[in-house]
Amino acid sequence: MHSGETMNQFEPLRLYRNRKTGKVAHDLRVVLPKVLTVRPAYRGTRYTSDDLTLFSEIAFVPKAEAAPPKLRYLFKEPVGTKRMGRSEFLAAMGDAIQTAIEAAWNPKRFHLVFHSGGYDSRIISSAISRLAAEHGRYWLGSLLFVCIGNETETFEHVMQIQGWGPERYHSVPDVGPLVARMVDLADAGRWLNGVTLQAVDYNWVLIEHLQRLGLVPSDGEIQLFSGRNETLMGATMPDGNRLSRFWGEAYESHLAIGRYKCSDVVFPFSAGNVISLALSSTTRMDWSYPEKEEKCHFRRDIGIALNPDLLGIPRRTIEIPDLTQSQFEAMCDQYAASWYGKRIWPGAIFEATRKPLGTHPWWSAFSAAALCEALLEEGHTLNVG
Repeated sequence: MHSGETMNQFEPLRLYRNRKTGKVAHDLRVVLPKVLTVRPAYRGTRYTSDDLTLFSEIAFVPKAEAAPPKLRYLFKEPVGTKRMGRSEFLAAMGDAIQTAIEAAWNPKRFHLVFHSGGYDSRIISSAISRLAAEHGRYWLGSLLFVCIGNETETFEHVMQIQGWGPERYHSVPDVGPLVARMVDLADAGRWLNGVTLQAVDYNWVLIEHLQRLGLVPSDGEIQLFSGRNETLMGATMPDGNRLSRFWGEAYESHLAIGRYKCSDVVFPFSAGNVISLALSSTTRMDWSYPEKEEKCHFRRDIGIALNPDLLGIPRRTIEIPDLTQSQFEAMCDQYAASWYGKRIWPGAIFEATRKPLGTHPWWSAFSAAALCEALLEEGHTLNVG
């Protein structure tokens, strides 16, 4: 890990354990034996008491054990030890996130930032913009912000307000080709990292898309900055330190996503210095529930503290069109012909959905089928439990 104590490189973020050897890893494939037993009753990624995954040989690493050591240390950290006014606290949080990004910044890598134009993304790009002003643009090295779909208009507005030139950002307004790959069962298995209840996941396909355009280099040269784990910053309200519970939610969100195409991934919002500050302040900002966001606007106001010119800029919510009839039929045909679709859960095809956005039981069956097909192609032997 970098000195900023961010959860990058994934070595400390261990999700899966081989039940025989005890080996743990974030990437499921690292711990898989050659012969696997598929559990027919398994239906999704949510952590359960039996801790078993789709495969009998593989278990989930328990939530607390999966957390990086620095984060586990903060689970019992006292709260409210520093008295701060709201403005002082927001400015301090912005500074802490900027410090975490600066500490993690690897000058030898190509820096890629997935951006939605929303509050979390604005915090990261504002902090990087301040670092550029402090150290000079050449300090940044190679850098690209990228946004997709209907969020690109707001994203480009934010980029211009923050002073980024067009060479520093790229928009992909048409998500159709990316979604088409996500629902192609033969392709999806390559980037799946387990069974998931959702279809839309850009961690692999978007990077591959940018590589094909020549906009980003090979996997090993990329350092990706992600806005995931943002809820960990608000884990102090209203009844003390709730970091352990919020980590459980973040842990399950990591189980629901696919593999990252690059191995160097930085999560600034879960950096040790950021979480420690959030816990220590007497100012409490609980935005863990949507209905409370209007009251505190925690994320929005950190971004404004970093860049006041962002005040009043609305955010958008990603929209993904439904699958076309031909896409839907092709997806169902692939499933029906798959090893999993034939042997494990043939009836799932009657629950198939055309909506790629959001969670749905169909995507559990689809992702299990796609993963099994990929593993068979990679030389694994599958048996029915």
